[in-house]
Amino acid sequence: MQDVRERIELLNSLTANRETPLNLAAEMCHLQFRHIVETVAIGCMLAHGEFGLYRSFEKSYNPVEVFQRLDGIWPHFFPQSVTKTITDGKLEIQANSKPNSITRNQLERLWERSGDTLHRLSISKYFKRKLPNMSASALEELRVITTKIIDLLDYHMITLPNPKRVLVVSLSPPDCRVFAQLMFFGEQNTMRVEEFRLQ
Repeated sequence: MQDVRERIELLNSLTANRETPLNLAAEMCHLQFRHIVETVAIGCMLAHGEFGLYRSFEKSYNPVEVFQRLDGIWPHFFPQSVTKTITDGKLEIQANSKPNSITRNQLERLWERSGDTLHRLSISKYFKRKLPNMSASALEELRVITTKIIDLLDYHMITLPNPKRVLVVSLSPPDCRVFAQLMFFGEQNTMRVEEFRLQ
């Protein structure tokens, strides 16, 4: 997730910098989008401990196919945006609390669209390819996509079955170090928390 945070910072820089030629900015943004989607797919596999699935995609994988395979194993595998509040010492985590968050379907389409934008495939297609006429509105679209990714991943959780657990990840805590909390649910509304912090 540190990789995702660094790519989000680059996206924010690219979409804020008016000096970068728009076509180049778009190309670099789509490269970051593509890598973020791929990293989310890898993160989902690792969070669920699906190392056999990881090995089957080790050399060549498609995040859309990874998501489809994970969906067959555990339908609730995909990250959910969360907000956290602490009131009178009590922690409350609310899932799916950011309606602007990018969805799984949107993420899959973004990966495919980014591939179409980046891959020219052959010399004939390169010369036939018409570069989009980039404008301020196109740059705004890249900003919107970036915001949707941030809303999903900046503070998110993944539910894990057997035993019932929740992995909560924060990309931008106050100390700027990515951290994760693994919450184990026990009997009588008890919970055990393990914290992992990137050094």
